[in-house]
Amino acid sequence: MIKARSVKHQISLFLIIILLIGCKKSPIEWDTDLNAPLFNTELSVAHILPDSMVSVDENNLLSLVIDKDLFSLSTNSFTSLPDSIFQLYLPVSSSASLAPNTLFFHKDEVQKMQLSPLELTKIELHGGSIAFEVINPFNQPIELHYQIPAAKINGVSLSKKITIPKGNGSENSYTAHIDISGYQLDLRGPNGNTVNSYRNILAVRVSPNAPDSARTIGSELLIKINFEDIDLGYAGGFFGQQHINYGPETTPIHFFDMIQDGTLEMESAKASFTIQNGIGADLQFRLLSLKAIKSNTLEELPFQSSLLNRPINITRASENNNPGVPVSPTTTTIDVTESNILQWLTFFPDQTEYQAMLHLNPMGNISAGNDFIYRGYDFKTKVHIEIPFSFSASNLTLRDDVAYKFGSELDPVDQLRLQLIADNGYPFAAQIQVEIIDSQGESKLPLFSGNNTILPGTLIEEGVTTPTRSILPITLNNAESKILKENGKMRITATFNTNTPGYTKIYDSYKLRLKLTGNFQYHIEIQ
Repeated sequence: MIKARSVKHQISLFLIIILLIGCKKSPIEWDTDLNAPLFNTELSVAHILPDSMVSVDENNLLSLVIDKDLFSLSTNSFTSLPDSIFQLYLPVSSSASLAPNTLFFHKDEVQKMQLSPLELTKIELHGGSIAFEVINPFNQPIELHYQIPAAKINGVSLSKKITIPKGNGSENSYTAHIDISGYQLDLRGPNGNTVNSYRNILAVRVSPNAPDSARTIGSELLIKINFEDIDLGYAGGFFGQQHINYGPETTPIHFFDMIQDGTLEMESAKASFTIQNGIGADLQFRLLSLKAIKSNTLEELPFQSSLLNRPINITRASENNNPGVPVSPTTTTIDVTESNILQWLTFFPDQTEYQAMLHLNPMGNISAGNDFIYRGYDFKTKVHIEIPFSFSASNLTLRDDVAYKFGSELDPVDQLRLQLIADNGYPFAAQIQVEIIDSQGESKLPLFSGNNTILPGTLIEEGVTTPTRSILPITLNNAESKILKENGKMRITATFNTNTPGYTKIYDSYKLRLKLTGNFQYHIEIQ
């Protein structure tokens, strides 16, 4: 990045000279050279990867750490309430005339939700509402009084009155909502001896505040009542003996986005498959398949392990009776180091495809209807991999994009000469390419056409190197200089070959520091 301050300081010096010789009347001309950096960057494992993916041991040896969530089961993916609660189409007489506060519809019934195979006795609502859509056929406002006695918040049952404005003789509907966030709903029915059931009461009358009797201007009263945007905070009961299938589903992975090409042979890796169960139900899990995919070539590599298609029994979570931390999940970890995990990773996939199956309550209702699930305490599966950076590389290509700024102060520059200064602390050489790219990431101009080798650092002892400096000159013509000025980003591509027998270890101290500087020639003329 060019520092505008340094350029302005040099221009200030020119102004002082002008003041000193200001009495001369003949033109004064001279050429001057300015040096300014366009960017400073660092290309290293720790720099390219997120901090969460790199660990450093006591010997400063780097390791790649991969934690990949595969699939989960949460309150809302586990079950959802049916949207519809109640619908009413009530024809009205064209000669009807109802005094204010006249009750003309009342319904008191037990609502049985279709949740099979779940047999729920209680739910808590983290968020959501009850939506009302009404067409009023009268020329006066009407009042809806809706109640769910078993839905309570702070011990008070849900009971709301909604006033619907007078109709206008058309089919236009009026909508209203009741916020039910925080409510607990007992689903054992009025007598406490069933499941998935609750009592709801609807009364419709002419508004007590109507200024006159209600006369019909439409043909029927329409009322639709629905649950909307329900977010469950808790569900309890018996969850049945469900079989839940996952996939086949493809998800992107970004561990190797910076690796563009080449082959990489890792010395070792540790891998484990972790299952965390935050649900109060016994589970049996099977991973049916897991594949690595290169989407650009459509190549696939199946994961091979004894874990595949093997039934894994998972103990239920337990409740703590602590509102802050209501659940103690159980965790099952399976070592999958004895697999083709190294081959799978060095395949450099950008997608994974998995297929799995989850069996709830394989031994039946052993909890006597006391299964539970809390919001935020899910069933989760995750792959954890640790790979020490000890490898053999052939044409391993890393890429990074860096921004640069070409200030307006340098618009009149006549000639651009650049140089890339590389201080390589890695004990192997690299081929480097720098290209100007546009805002869409498309290449506009490669900056190198000849030899672009960066020499290796000098290995002093294991884990300690002395960086070696390489300076690569770049000369731009007028058209190329224009491209440099019109854009603001460059792409750096480095290709590595270890060229040593065995494996090369990568330490935290190894860095490749790159600095692109410009030597800019000004022509100044003072009249």
